[in-house]
Amino acid sequence: MKKLQDEANANQENKENADPNNPVVPIEQPEEEKVLLTDFLKFPKRYIICMDTMGQDRLFSTQEEEFALATAKILRNSWEELEKRLLLKDRDIRFEMMKQEKIYLDQVNIQFN
Repeated sequence: MKKLQDEANANQENKENADPNNPVVPIEQPEEEKVLLTDFLKFPKRYIICMDTMGQDRLFSTQEEEFALATAKILRNSWEELEKRLLLKDRDIRFEMMKQEKIYLDQVNIQFN
């Protein structure tokens, strides 16, 4: 019975052998950082379309202007959707890294306690 108790206490520090000048201090866990999407800098987006007749020296028809505008809207929407997906992916990666760091710190703290 004494042997089982000794094994259970084997990883605990013996208070009699502890150095009073150099106490063991447990590792403190940092506070969990909250990430908000509002923390990121935002800039107004403006898009410019340049149309050229390639030397034909003529005006664009209404149909050509509407086609250029519709194409620009499609490009803008796909670009903004891509940026949104990448931002969310970066956020998720950061959250995962924070979780892994917390797990690691918990394991290290358990080992030293």
